[in-house]
Amino acid sequence: MPPPVENARDHLRLLARLMWRPGALRELDLSDVVQQTLLKAHKNGHQYRGGTEAEWRGWLRTILLNELRQAAKGNRAFLRSLDESSRALEEVAGEQTSPSQRVVRAEQLEQLAAALSKLPDHERTAVELKHLHSCTMEVISQHLGRTKQATAGVLKRGMRRLREILNAPPEGVTS
Repeated sequence: MPPPVENARDHLRLLARLMWRPGALRELDLSDVVQQTLLKAHKNGHQYRGGTEAEWRGWLRTILLNELRQAAKGNRAFLRSLDESSRALEEVAGEQTSPSQRVVRAEQLEQLAAALSKLPDHERTAVELKHLHSCTMEVISQHLGRTKQATAGVLKRGMRRLREILNAPPEGVTS
């Protein structure tokens, strides 16, 4: 029996943002795609045949990729970009590492996804565009509709806040 699909929302949002290429398909609402993915996974949970956490994440990743392809039907540039980024993600997910290293990497990805979800949208977008998509400040400022100087401030605040979130003790733990 797979874990509850709702537990994967932040993870799927991060994966969708990683697969999405800025400017390729602006009208695509990634939250809707993630919601559709969760609904399909919940509805078809009886079809899941894996046993490990990595297999379960791979199953969800496949559903997400299919939902993104469906949403982008007819947009060849986006579909090409989607295929490239999904291949890159598969390579990272399938690297030849030990099971314990894969668990640690999955936990780190979960922490990053949760931390990014706590940032204000404009800060999260700036951080993701810079550090996950390697976009230039010019591209980021155009995407955010801000000057380069204002964008630099957003990015700096976002990174500072992200570090604070990642370095904070877990909830319920006091020092």
